Amino acid sequence: MRSHLLRQREFRWFFAGRLVSLLGSSMAPVALAFGVLDASGNPWDLGVVLAAHMVPLLAFLLVV
Repeated sequence: MRSHLLRQREFRWFFAGRLVSLLGSSMAPVALAFGVLDASGNPWDLGVVLAAHMVPLLAFLLVV
């Protein structure tokens, strides 16, 4: 069944776009960590920034 889907041009475009989007979204916390550690060098600051990034996500997850 998978090979049948990959033969369709529209599905290949959708699959490629979704893959790039997920890869980009998963790399954002890594880039954020490197940026904070490069700017301050303090692991405590990294924890604060990651918590500030996660709290709104969790709050909206509970609302929706």
